[in-house]
Amino acid sequence: MSQRRAPLADLRRRIDRIDAEIHALLIRRTAVVEKVRDLKKNERVKIRPGREAEIIYRLVRRHKGPFPASELVRIWRELIVATLRFEGPFSVAVYAPHGHGGIWDLARDQYGSFTPMARHDGARAVIRAVAAHHAAVGVLPLPAVDEDEPWWPDLMPNPGNNRARAWIIARLPFAGAGNARGPGIGAFAIAPARPDPSGRDRTCLGLATDGKAGHDAIERAFAKARLGRPDLIGVEDSQASGGFLWLADIPGYVREDDPRLAALAGALGDSFARSAVLGAYAEPLRPADLAPKAKGKRKAKRP
Repeated sequence: MSQRRAPLADLRRRIDRIDAEIHALLIRRTAVVEKVRDLKKNERVKIRPGREAEIIYRLVRRHKGPFPASELVRIWRELIVATLRFEGPFSVAVYAPHGHGGIWDLARDQYGSFTPMARHDGARAVIRAVAAHHAAVGVLPLPAVDEDEPWWPDLMPNPGNNRARAWIIARLPFAGAGNARGPGIGAFAIAPARPDPSGRDRTCLGLATDGKAGHDAIERAFAKARLGRPDLIGVEDSQASGGFLWLADIPGYVREDDPRLAALAGALGDSFARSAVLGAYAEPLRPADLAPKAKGKRKAKRP
């Protein structure tokens, strides 16, 4: 064997040993997850999106070296979802009519290459599948201004209606779109349970008004209630003549009993009809989160 080949063979043996160590740790991790599965056996909904995001945030913070952080996240997403699948049935309903393949790609990247996924032509069909527990997660396009048939009003609970609900739990893509079709495309994921906080969250709030308060008045009411500046989308309320529904995307994790929601109602006065937390999501990773870590400069030694 040549002198050049000898070091290469040695490096390959070192890689093989490291691979074996990684595999052994994976087996150990799975054994711990099995214990978690046993503790959660009576829970119908197993997914914990806030906890998943916490894991990813921590890994990205401690990551160093030339291995791309985006690929690190991809590996861990597959790992997380693989263990979710053996905790119990796990499938995804995706809004993916003709021409919307990019949403399918985002769903696959977030919820695993081997997870069963069902294609739906309508957003309401996705919501029904999730609310009825026929799918663990649904993936829908991000709401936009001036949509013909927005889906998010269907998440608003109606007074006296105790039908099964679904909540927004994630915003996709979480770590960049990769090679997903449709540059700049985004999606919300929904599930039949409220999301848990991650520490870096935004909340989606549904708000019904009498229609007299416009965009600027709604913004002022949020500021007065100390709920931050909302990203707002408004549509006519089909259930109330002259009424309006607003989707407000606001910073932080807001619960139903947050006193600021009562303050918001007070700030809107007679225009306020009702509000509901429609879900929350961990903030997607920023380019700065995924950028290679700069090597720190060595401190000069004191003479």
